[in-house]
Amino acid sequence: MRSCKCQNGAALIVAIVLLVVATLLGLSSYRTSVMEERMSANQRFSIAAFQAAEAGISDVVGSLRATYAPDNPVTCEGGVVTEGAALPGQQEVTFSASGALSGSYVYWMECEGDQLVGFSRGQIDMGEDVSPVTRIVKLYLQPPGEGISTDTYYGIKADGDIVLRGQNVINGNIHTNSNLTINNVDGEAVGAITATGTITTSDKDLDVVDAETGECGSVMCAVSGADSMFIEPAIDKINSIIEGEEYQPYIVDLLTHPDYMSCDIDLEGPQFGAIYYCSDGRDLDVSGNFNGATLLSMGKIIHRGRSDLGDYNDEVEGPDSVDTQLIAVGNIEMRGNDDSYVALWSDADVVQSGTSTLYGSIIAGGTVTRAGGINFSSWDSYEGITFNRVKRFGNILYWVELESN
Repeated sequence: MRSCKCQNGAALIVAIVLLVVATLLGLSSYRTSVMEERMSANQRFSIAAFQAAEAGISDVVGSLRATYAPDNPVTCEGGVVTEGAALPGQQEVTFSASGALSGSYVYWMECEGDQLVGFSRGQIDMGEDVSPVTRIVKLYLQPPGEGISTDTYYGIKADGDIVLRGQNVINGNIHTNSNLTINNVDGEAVGAITATGTITTSDKDLDVVDAETGECGSVMCAVSGADSMFIEPAIDKINSIIEGEEYQPYIVDLLTHPDYMSCDIDLEGPQFGAIYYCSDGRDLDVSGNFNGATLLSMGKIIHRGRSDLGDYNDEVEGPDSVDTQLIAVGNIEMRGNDDSYVALWSDADVVQSGTSTLYGSIIAGGTVTRAGGINFSSWDSYEGITFNRVKRFGNILYWVELESN
């Protein structure tokens, strides 16, 4: 009897199928590896282009300071230079980096309306028939001239921790010589965010890097491990005002003035440059909405209720300058929501209980705590007899990255 050989060749078919599957898996793995390598290379080229653009930033500032000076300023009006020498033309710098990368950056300045701006375009060459990778940074510049010391009135700075809770909009610089905790930051925020200690954030879009080893991949970047910054003592500023002959006609000693005899006051409306001084280590307890005043206290300054402080011009939206400041040896406590154009300066803590919109500056020898979120903008226009006028040699107000490939 003849036996059936129905299974002849089955092993070969199975082997071929397994070989095909293995080949497909290998091809898929290869393609994934190639794609990841290309993505990694693209990221590397993009970072290199951004670093090239960053290199051009210092050259923009150098060109600004080399061309103009406080006694030889530049003024932009309507998109053209109306005072000072003509703006320098475009300058290109080429370089060869490690890893066979080569590229260049181009920097220049121009008038944009009444604002002087600068640009730096970093470019990494990709070879023939391949478009280069570019990153472009736009700088809003402060021309040389006379004005407020930007070292003193520097956005928000503190010797202790800075804690910003809630939703925050930041247009200006933040620095702490300790640790920074910041919840959510608006995506259009600009300025330098730095901390000598650590930075803690719940915002996934805020790029936190280390000052020594990290690389900022975007303009919205917070840097930990930064150098410490000198925090000017508020007591020195208070003494310079109290002892200054030019300030004497404006000083109101609240403990001896017959209209007050107390450090518990209510102010409303324009104060015309008055300097209210609470001595003897007592707390200055103030309420009301006012502008054009300086409040000095050897203890705390406590503002109760909602506050609306600072210069206001009914013909324009918002004030044209910051002319109000609160300076205290003790804490400054704002116990309510506020919408103010003011400089806050304390040797201790600055505390805000509610939400706030603040244009000006915050300087604290202790901590800064904003419980309800802050809409903050540095303000570069200050008026008033107690603000020191100094020469400016040109600097960057803030910078943003433009769309690039």
